[in-house]
Amino acid sequence: MKKLYPLLLLFLTSYLQPLSSSAQQIVSIDFLRTFTTDQIDSTFTANGIPLLVVPTTYAVNAYKITYNTVSYDGVTPTIATGALLVPQGTPCKTPLISYQHGTTTLRYGVPSYLSGEVVIGLAESTDGYTVAMPDYLGLGDSPGIHPYIHAASEATASLDLLRATREAQDSLDFALNEQLFLVGYSQGGHATMALHRLIETDFPDEFTVTASAPMSGPYDVSGVQADVIVNDSVYSQPGYLPYLLQSYNTVYNLFVDYADVFLPPYDVTLPPLLDGTHDMGELNAAMPSIPNQIMIPEVLDSFINNQDHYFRVALRDNDVYDWTPASPMKMFYCEADDEVYYLNAFVAYDKFIENGATSVEMMSAGANYGHFECAFYALSGGKTWFDTFRNDGIYLEFEVQDTPADVTNGAINTTVTGGVPPYSFWWWETADTTQNIDGLLGGLYYIVTVTDANGCSALDSAFVASGPDGINQIKTTSFQLFPNPFTESTSIQFDETPANATLDIIDLSGKLLRSENISGKKQVIIERKSLSSGTYFLRVTEKDKSPSFAKLIIN
Repeated sequence: MKKLYPLLLLFLTSYLQPLSSSAQQIVSIDFLRTFTTDQIDSTFTANGIPLLVVPTTYAVNAYKITYNTVSYDGVTPTIATGALLVPQGTPCKTPLISYQHGTTTLRYGVPSYLSGEVVIGLAESTDGYTVAMPDYLGLGDSPGIHPYIHAASEATASLDLLRATREAQDSLDFALNEQLFLVGYSQGGHATMALHRLIETDFPDEFTVTASAPMSGPYDVSGVQADVIVNDSVYSQPGYLPYLLQSYNTVYNLFVDYADVFLPPYDVTLPPLLDGTHDMGELNAAMPSIPNQIMIPEVLDSFINNQDHYFRVALRDNDVYDWTPASPMKMFYCEADDEVYYLNAFVAYDKFIENGATSVEMMSAGANYGHFECAFYALSGGKTWFDTFRNDGIYLEFEVQDTPADVTNGAINTTVTGGVPPYSFWWWETADTTQNIDGLLGGLYYIVTVTDANGCSALDSAFVASGPDGINQIKTTSFQLFPNPFTESTSIQFDETPANATLDIIDLSGKLLRSENISGKKQVIIERKSLSSGTYFLRVTEKDKSPSFAKLIIN
């Protein structure tokens, strides 16, 4: 039954590293579609995601990336596919998320076919993240059998998509900053931990993980999760067992025929359901509710009592917790999860601490949630946590010293948060390039563009009041803008018809792109025309009034 070389294969798959990062990764890039913010809102609604939870800020372009990687032996070249989601019109270089999806038995139920969990990638991308979503080996357009819960190939397929994403920046006209976040749920939690380990162990000079959030994953697949096989208990997803056995037989060559492991009729009825065209519901329906009842009793008894049984050795090769994470990691779980037992996170956490890790946390996403319900709360919590690390936004605060009329005694002190220092400054009215400016006349707005080391810009303005005691006597033009964001056109409606006014559109660097006399117009239609997707400022300047500003977002 058992062949003589599984342990040799275990050695090879454990210690052979993936192909050099100098190799070209991209085979092809296929544009799939653009998701507008309205379409993203509709997608969220259809999937039961509250719109208030996820801001739909940017339209998203979706691509299928076909790329070079290595097979499960760590050596043989092959290809894999994945989805790449790129937010449109972001004012800054974007952080990158690698999202590892959960279990699917359907070859095309994967991100590159805009199926399965792509909605989660959209939720991240519309908020300004570029998102890489690997299909893994044997799924999507990758040939062969999917090596389910195989840590090495989950990690290499994910890593090589990250490399391909970097390569794609010029051809797809987007720019990444240096931040990298890793996240995944269920099988994706296992894959996320495997990817984090691979990056920090073998490629620390190529990638730096900003933070990772493995969620409800079978990290201790040989221990805590193996109880699914050992226990004579009803299990809600019995199809996981034959899926896992097919995977490990593909990778480790554990047995010659399914009849060597499965009792009849399962040795005949189950294999056809593992061909990539049947979903987990069909596989579960063909299984007894107690998974180990498909196994030959002698094989099951040997597995339970022999810690060196070939299947248990293969499981141990795919445990992903005996290492020392350096970057921040937060593991999410739910205590009522009856599919991936929450003690996986506790075993991993204890080992990390024992190994000297100092930036690892655990968090319950809800004590009463099962595996499916837990996902929403875990993913929401992970996204919120990632947002605390982001440096792609610049925020300005001003301390203003007003001045009496006709006296140049005004001053503005500027505080910058977010972004990446050093910052450069450009004050439109004075041409100053310093953070703080003084010697200012009152009764005026002073506009500044701040640019950080990543090329991210922010534009804002501060008003210096004038009067007998520096009291603000400002008048501005009031208006409403709708819709905003928009795709083709938007409308500006004035509270009062402006008598002598101009309307300007300005980019974030302060460059004037368009100017129009709007005197006597109660409503003005603003058309996109030659403007690219992005964020702009709209300025209305009316005689005897200070300029009014609004942010203009084009999808």
